[in-house]
Order: sequence, then C-alpha cells, then structure tokens
Amino acid sequence: MRTGNSLRKVLALVLGLGCASVALAEPVARVLLAKGESQLERQGQRQGLTAGALLEPGDTLLVGERAAVQVRFTDESLVALRANTVFRIDQYKYAKGAADEKLAVSLAKGGLRTVTGLIGKAHPPNFSLTTPTAVVGVRGTHFVALHCQDDCPRPEGGQESNGTYGGVTDGRIGVTNGGGDVEFGQQEYFYVQDSQVAAKRLIAPPAILNDRTTRTQDQETVRLSSGLPPEEQLGGQTSVTHLPMPLRPDGAQPGLSANPWVPSAPEWVDITGILNNPTRQFLLP
Repeated sequence: MRTGNSLRKVLALVLGLGCASVALAEPVARVLLAKGESQLERQGQRQGLTAGALLEPGDTLLVGERAAVQVRFTDESLVALRANTVFRIDQYKYAKGAADEKLAVSLAKGGLRTVTGLIGKAHPPNFSLTTPTAVVGVRGTHFVALHCQDDCPRPEGGQESNGTYGGVTDGRIGVTNGGGDVEFGQQEYFYVQDSQVAAKRLIAPPAILNDRTTRTQDQETVRLSSGLPPEEQLGGQTSVTHLPMPLRPDGAQPGLSANPWVPSAPEWVDITGILNNPTRQFLLP
C-alpha cells in the first residue's frame, strides 16, 4: 500500500511538471488575416494557417503562392507577410517595459512589412529581423524587407539579383552583417548582396518591393464581415497601396497604445498591394 501511494505521488508530480511546461508556451501573437493557403509549422508538425490562430516562439509561417498573412503580437507589433514567404518567431518576451524584453524574428525567404510595437519603442536594440544576409535592427518603427533567392522576377523579365532588399517608411533602421553596420532613414532603400558585404544604398525603391502577388485582375477585396466599403469608412476614395483603418468614434485614427481602440465589429480590409509604400500605417484592430 505504501508503495502504491508513493507511485501515485511520483505520477502526480510528473503530470504537474508536464502541465507547467505546457503553460510556459503562452501565445505571443495572433493571425489577423490569412488569405490563400498558408501553413503553420510547430515542433516539426505542419497544419493549415487560418485567421485567429495563436502563435508561439519557435513557430514558422509558410505563406503560400498568391497568399497573404497579417500577424499582431501582444506588444502591438504588426507584421504583414507577402506570398511565398517563410517567417519564424525566434524569441519573444514582452515584459511591459522591462529591460530584458525581446522580439527576434527571421525571414528565410519572401517579404514583409512591419510596424514595431511597444518593445521596439521602449528598447530598440531588443528588436531584430534576421535574413540570410544581414540582421536588421530598428531605430524607428516602420520598414519593409524582402529576401530574394532566384524567386524575384523583374516586371520587364528576368530575375532580380539574389540578396536582401528593404526600405524605411518611418524612423531609422540599422543593417548589420560581416561587412559592417549601415543606417538608413525615412524613404531610404537598401540592398545586401550577402552576409559579408555591407548594405548598399539604393537611389530609388526597387519594383520588387511592391507586392504584386496579391494584386489580381479583379483587384480582390476580402470582406471580413458585413459593413461599409473602405471608401465610405474613411470618408474618401481608398487607394490599394495601403490597408484602410477604421476611424475612432471621435474621428481620430487608431494607433499603437497600451489600450488600443477596438471597433464593435470587424471591418472591411483591402489586402491588395499591402507591401507598397503606404500613405497610412496599415494597423488593424
């Protein structure tokens, strides 16, 4: 009898430790939008990716052809992923201003646009985006990046040179690799050939930074729920070069804050051209 009690205690302890381990894997982000077919890879297992999915550190998102995905982290960082992209959440810790909070992600292929959230604002060095050629650190809030590996066709034909391309919409970023550290500011663009060559400044944004993969002949607009079309929501014609934002009841545009305003119902979202240089930040509730 005494042996049986001991075994039960050991079993209870093991189960308790297992539950504690599961509890540690808390969600750090949520998929706001998933257009087309994409996959989530977690601990070697793949499954279909859908809007509303919760993400954890170590997760990899594989965005399919003619697909698009948008992710929002708990610190309010927003990432929009274009088609044919492989994106991984390497490390994440949001501690509401603590010095050791961190957001580290990587881009193995494809492209993204990101608006950094509270971690990047409070501790810029603690945010990083790693590509096969460089590490991008923020000194600002809003930038775009694209890594080409024989998969970036030019509009006029042929392939763009392999490497990492990027540009800054707002703030500053630092691009670091074996060739050195180069900073870029608002409306500046760059190209990194490989991990041992410093980033080069481009005189104009390369056409491949525009996300043509989600721009179809019928200019498809995804309707998330019933409601007014974007041009009526915003009080004017909506360009396909940005994602429209719903207005607050007082007419102000929502932004990054500790207590973001959330509309009472989902809104229309135009996902065409999400990686173009926007006239507005493409934050979603």
